[in-house]
Amino acid sequence: QKTETLVYQLASTICQESAAASTEEELQIKRILTTSTVYLVPEIPHTQVNCHDYGSISPFHPVLAPILEKIPEIDLVILIAAGGLKVRFIDKRLSIPKLSEQKMSGNSPQGAMFGGAGTEADQSTMAAIMEANRTGLKPPTMQLAELYVLKHSQMKQNYLDVCSNGLTPKPVIGVFQWSPYNWRAPDAILVQVACCYEQRGTGNILAENRNSLFAVLEKRTVGVSGEVITTQ
Repeated sequence: QKTETLVYQLASTICQESAAASTEEELQIKRILTTSTVYLVPEIPHTQVNCHDYGSISPFHPVLAPILEKIPEIDLVILIAAGGLKVRFIDKRLSIPKLSEQKMSGNSPQGAMFGGAGTEADQSTMAAIMEANRTGLKPPTMQLAELYVLKHSQMKQNYLDVCSNGLTPKPVIGVFQWSPYNWRAPDAILVQVACCYEQRGTGNILAENRNSLFAVLEKRTVGVSGEVITTQ
């Protein structure tokens, strides 16, 4: 309910402010809409009734597949959910190694980075992000995820998700994969905007995320790391 209301409020904001174009945010929205098309989907089939964290991007595949079939020109998807205060990016260009021999202790700082479970998946994704940071070859969605956190007043203050319980701390920025689906998988960002135990209204959620959302949308239109990204 919170996220559906947030998207409705976001749609209203974009429609109202794009016509005014006098404040900095209004001008930013106008720049976004001048060079790209934004599709907002506030209500989706099979909406999750109970708030929960996401350990995978897989639940969103049946939602996105028919949309992308109808609108194939979509090149970035921003998914908004509750269940945390963190961002997960999905980019097929990020090379995630398959490490089957080594096991990582969940008590180590490295294990805590990706959930503290010490799983093979945690180890592989951690290795991929560390390599991207080391080489500076960050995929576009990783850069957009970092920008989202930078513009979010709460996320940028913490290394670990403040919604995580003490046994399984999770990082604010992490990576998911679309596999094993065989489809035209889009670049995507999963943004979790509220803890499950929060009882407040949705007005604060929009206020907390509007700077991040508009910054990411504008950055995507002008390109990342000097790469010019065109939209159809």
